[in-house]
Amino acid sequence: MQTCASVPSDPIDWDAIARSVTQARSTGSMLPRHDVLAELETELREYIARLLPAVEQQVAGMPRSAEREALRARVEYVRHRVGQYLSTGLEAARAQVAALGRECAWLVEQHPAAGGGRRAEHSRVFTVGSDVRPHETGAPR
Repeated sequence: MQTCASVPSDPIDWDAIARSVTQARSTGSMLPRHDVLAELETELREYIARLLPAVEQQVAGMPRSAEREALRARVEYVRHRVGQYLSTGLEAARAQVAALGRECAWLVEQHPAAGGGRRAEHSRVFTVGSDVRPHETGAPR
C-alpha cells in the first residue's frame, strides 16, 4: 500500500478517480468477486493517499472553528478507514469498498485542485449527499 509520505508528484487523474468512485458506489444484486473488490480497494487507497495530504494541509490552514474541527475529524476518520484490511467476506468487502469510494469522493470535493470545472463536470459522481456521514458502516441506507 502506498503511504501518504510517498505520494508521487505526477498530475492527479480526476477521470480515473471518478470511474473508480462510480464503480465502488455501484450496487447490484450480484456480488463482485473478491479479487475485483481487492483491486478496486487498492486503486481507491492509492487515490486517497494522493488526495489526503493536500486536504490535510488545507484543513490545517483554516482558522480555528467548529467547521475546521469537523473537517479534521473527517480526515482522521478517512485515515482510520484506509488503515483497515479488506474483509474476506464478500458483502463486508463490498461495503468497505463502497465506504472507501465515498471517502475518496469527499476528498475530491475538499481538494484545492479539484475546484472549478472538475467539480461541475463530475458533480454527480463526487457530490457527497447529506445522507453520507463519516461514521457510517459503509452499508447503504
